[in-house]
Amino acid sequence: MPDFVGLNSSAIRDVRYNEQTQELTITFRKDGTTYTYSGVSQADYAGLIYALSHGQRFNFNIRNDFPYRRGG
Repeated sequence: MPDFVGLNSSAIRDVRYNEQTQELTITFRKDGTTYTYSGVSQADYAGLIYALSHGQRFNFNIRNDFPYRRGG
């Protein structure tokens, strides 16, 4: 079952992570757009959740490093 976490972030509204499939789904605050990233490790997910700046961590460690599709 995927983990769901609402974030206190100006950029990211919430994230869902499925450890079995290694899929990370992110919903952005600006327009509610959702992207699902494939091949995201538990460590990368934890890094995003516990980062001081979720948006910055996403931009530097996930955004351009994993294949994605728009939509959940």
